[in-house]
Amino acid sequence: MKKSHMTFQFIFLICAALLITGKTSAQMFWNQAGSFTGSDSTHISVKDNASLDLTGSFTVECWINPSNSSSPFTQVILQKRTLSTVNTGYAMILIGGKIFFNTGNLWGITGRTIIPNNKWTHAAGRYNNATNTFSLFINGVLDTSAVIAAPPSLNNDSILIGFGRGLGNNFTGKLDDIRIWNRALSGAEIGQYFRTSLSVNSGIYNGLVLSLPLQKPESTGIKFSTDDYSGAGNNCYNRGVSAFNMSNSLSTTVTYNECAEFDGNNDYLSSPGNTAISPVQEITMEAWIYPRSNSNCIIIQKGSDDGAVTNFRLAIQNKTLVAGLKQNYNFTTSDTILTNRWSHVAFTYEYLTGKYLFYLNGKIIKEDLNSIGLISSSADSLYIGGTIAMNDFNGFIDEVRITEKAKTSAEIRENIFRSVDKSNESPFDDVSYNLDGSNISNTGQGQNLNFRNNARFSHPATIAGQPVSPLVRKDGKYFTEAFYMSFPDLRVPFSNDVGVIEDIIDVYENEPITNVEVFVALNHENMNNLNLVLNAPNGDYTLLFENTSTIGTDNNLVTIFEDNADTAFFNHYTTFSPALKSKWSLNSTLTGNTRGQWKLTVFDEAGLDTGRLYAWGIRFNNNTTKPKYLETSIFVQGMYDASSNTTVRDTVLYNIRNSNNPYNIVESKRLYMPANNLSYLTFNSVELAKEYYIEAVHRNSISVWSSTPVSFSYFTGGATKKFASNLSSAYGSNMAGIDTSPLRYGMYSGDVNRDESVDLTDVIQIYNDANAFLTGYVITDLTGDSLADLTDLLLAYNNSNNFVAVIKP
Repeated sequence: MKKSHMTFQFIFLICAALLITGKTSAQMFWNQAGSFTGSDSTHISVKDNASLDLTGSFTVECWINPSNSSSPFTQVILQKRTLSTVNTGYAMILIGGKIFFNTGNLWGITGRTIIPNNKWTHAAGRYNNATNTFSLFINGVLDTSAVIAAPPSLNNDSILIGFGRGLGNNFTGKLDDIRIWNRALSGAEIGQYFRTSLSVNSGIYNGLVLSLPLQKPESTGIKFSTDDYSGAGNNCYNRGVSAFNMSNSLSTTVTYNECAEFDGNNDYLSSPGNTAISPVQEITMEAWIYPRSNSNCIIIQKGSDDGAVTNFRLAIQNKTLVAGLKQNYNFTTSDTILTNRWSHVAFTYEYLTGKYLFYLNGKIIKEDLNSIGLISSSADSLYIGGTIAMNDFNGFIDEVRITEKAKTSAEIRENIFRSVDKSNESPFDDVSYNLDGSNISNTGQGQNLNFRNNARFSHPATIAGQPVSPLVRKDGKYFTEAFYMSFPDLRVPFSNDVGVIEDIIDVYENEPITNVEVFVALNHENMNNLNLVLNAPNGDYTLLFENTSTIGTDNNLVTIFEDNADTAFFNHYTTFSPALKSKWSLNSTLTGNTRGQWKLTVFDEAGLDTGRLYAWGIRFNNNTTKPKYLETSIFVQGMYDASSNTTVRDTVLYNIRNSNNPYNIVESKRLYMPANNLSYLTFNSVELAKEYYIEAVHRNSISVWSSTPVSFSYFTGGATKKFASNLSSAYGSNMAGIDTSPLRYGMYSGDVNRDESVDLTDVIQIYNDANAFLTGYVITDLTGDSLADLTDLLLAYNNSNNFVAVIKP
């Protein structure tokens, strides 16, 4: 029922009389709110500004969490007026537990809903000057409205937040995401925006003149902030409000991981040219993309809007990834970019060598040379998702990064699954747009983005079916450097609408389990239909997730399961990021040792909905790194017995060598060949994702080098080089065939003087020792039978006749 303005006037006068008698939340994981004690010395003031002197349509919104919504009876949330200007400005007040939203002259509207104590509630008040209508929205839904011709009157007062100043009691409780718009938001806009910590004033978000998200746009140092991030330049002052820290906790208000959405029709983001996006010698461009169409389109463009000038570009052409530098577009790939799924794309270039690389989901898909010299620089703008004159992207883009360095493979991979801001950026000039409700570069460099036409944030908590990129930030958990990772990119379920998918991670690390944490990045249309189970190598299993949804529409699971999460497992959160307590305790249900195959099983039990498992990972025992290990197998020609398929055990030295001349040794480890000939060696000095040659050295055999450089996976820490079963694994195929069933190869025997060849000198030395009936662990015993004899001599003689020698790069 609509209430008349006389009712509002009567209520307000009573409240005023009572008051005069005396005093009475890219991955934005560092969410903060303001804590108000109810005293005069605890409030926020915003200096008067023309942008806040509203006389027509406007909207005020914020998240409120009162200690007691009805006591004191009146509590000022926000007002722009004083006792002397009480008939001007605008205000939002709690009166008897309900929201009172009004303009000057005591006109306004009282809500129907009682605001609960100690619980977050979103309130939005709107005045539409064209229809003379006041409206109140609670949690994005219309609560009440009334037609009253009462636009706000102009005054020069500051905005006071949480401070009555004689016109009501001070607010006691918590406030967050306080925003003022100079227009009447539609009901759809209020319903879509209220679960986004929004800080942008362009495109469809035009008219935002005050935005206090109450945290900085990056996670360094003191995270709480009362700065205005609307772009209107308001001066805000903190008068004793303390931070209420919600970092690394599940949110009941906003969603943490947003992205930009484009419809492919002149939607794009842009920023003015600046030094942070003007690399000259080297460059890295990277982003997460979710294309809904395979049409040609722009992902990143720095240059003119028609492409005639292109400093740098990353785009999709003929369904593949392409790049452009200085109007040179001969940077191409052949791997198809798939639609309706997330893919991480990256491109690097260095001018000294002309070397460039393309990455798709962390994997190098193209490495080549194209020496175009230095990258050109101009004052032209940066564009994301298209331009007004070029083909536009249709889909979602997240975490756009541009760096003035050609990143290494390890540097690309270490931040694929975690957002980057000022606290974890590279030491080089770069920009990183997290796109989590803000247009700001979260590294603190670069210009703000402008939203053009219908480009928008994804608002996954209020718009159903929106994908969420597989990004999470949980600082202090050594994510991802200590996690064993898998990137399966599997449909959920595998086929049809109901079913099961499984994925396995092989763990080499072998130690008793004391603590387990599990990362999962999964998009799905209805999490209520899913169960997730983790199986251990020893047969133990635990239930990670069971048929749970959020309070909004963000039905995606991108989180780290851990027993120490400060939030239990319930159905009342906006997002499952950044950390979630599993359904069953991980550390109580998982026993034994870490080594072996760990299996994640996803059960999709019902419904017509589907999704994708993009990635998952596991960390043990609070480790800060994962071991770097080589899985290998090797035989020595003379020591292998083909009749029993066994070998005499002996020591082989493995050298890890740089992949560039002079191939210096980085680290060495000795291996005592096991009976089954499958071995694991751990290394400390190697770098993940960097390429190395593997050299195997035996005391009286020809050394073997790997045919190509090998890298230790950033995601698992492991590398594999099985010389014993694959002739082509050796440089120059330089091994002897030693068995046909099973097919096996071994190091050529006979180089007893270690001069990298088997020749007459070696034969003579073996002859002399055999003639002397030398026994024991001697260098001339090629067969491992503790005796230098004719068998050893013949083996060396035959290899010398074949001019066997070391073959290496």
